[in-house]
Amino acid sequence: MDYIICIPTYDRVEMLGDKTLNFLNDCEISRNKIFIYVVEEEFDSYKNKYNNYNIIVGLKGKLQQTNFILEDKKGYNIVFIDDDVEYLLDKDGKYENIDKLIMGGFTECKKHNTKIWGIHPCDNKFYLKDNISTTIKFIVGCFYGVINDREALLTDKMSWIHDQGDDLARSLHYYSIYKKVIRFNSIGIKTKYNTNKGGFQSIYNKKQRKIEQEIRCKELELLYPKFCKRYYRKDGSCNLRFHLYKN
Repeated sequence: MDYIICIPTYDRVEMLGDKTLNFLNDCEISRNKIFIYVVEEEFDSYKNKYNNYNIIVGLKGKLQQTNFILEDKKGYNIVFIDDDVEYLLDKDGKYENIDKLIMGGFTECKKHNTKIWGIHPCDNKFYLKDNISTTIKFIVGCFYGVINDREALLTDKMSWIHDQGDDLARSLHYYSIYKKVIRFNSIGIKTKYNTNKGGFQSIYNKKQRKIEQEIRCKELELLYPKFCKRYYRKDGSCNLRFHLYKN
C-alpha cells in the first residue's frame, strides 16, 4: 500500500530542513514521496533552499492548506507531517522505522473500515502503551494519515472552518462517521506544540490562540456531546477530553 507525505509549512524555511526533512532523511524516506506545501509569497525562498524536493503553492492558513492538499492529492494515501517534527519515539528511544508504521497505519484502517490513523501526542515514554486502539481518541495533527480515496472525498470532508482545534474536530468527525479511529499508542512524537518560531500559529498571538481554543472547544462539545467534554488545564487553557459519554 503506497503513500505520500505532505508537509504544510509557513515561515519556517530553515526549521523545515533542520527538523522534519532531517527526520525523514534519517528514516530513509524517499524524497519522491515528499510534497512540501507553501504559500505563494514564500515559494521562491523554499524552492531555492530545497530545489530537489516537490514544492507546491497552496493556501495560507492551517486548515485551508490541509483542505487544499486533500483536493490536490485526490486518490492518495496521505501522511500529514508538520514542519517542526524532530523525531518519533517509543519506549526504547528514537523510532525511525516510520515506513513500517505508515504501512501499518493504512493496513489497520482497511482492517477496521476507517480512514484515519495517528500516534500518541506525547513525548514522554512513561505514557506510551503497547497497543493499537480503535475507540475515540485524539489524533494529533502533527503526524497522521488519511485514506483520501474517491469515497472519502464525498463523505469525509469536514464542515469545520477554523484553524484552531482542527485536529480535535478531525478526530471527532472521523469517529462520528466510522465509529473507529486508529491510534498507535506505543509511538509518541518530539515536537514543540505552538512554541516554535513561525508556523501557521504565528498568525495569532498566544492570548488570541488561548481565547480561540476555548471558543472552539465549547463549539465541539456542543457538536459532539457523546464523544467529548471540556476541561481546563492549570494555566487556564481549555481542551477536550475524549470518551464515550451516555449524554
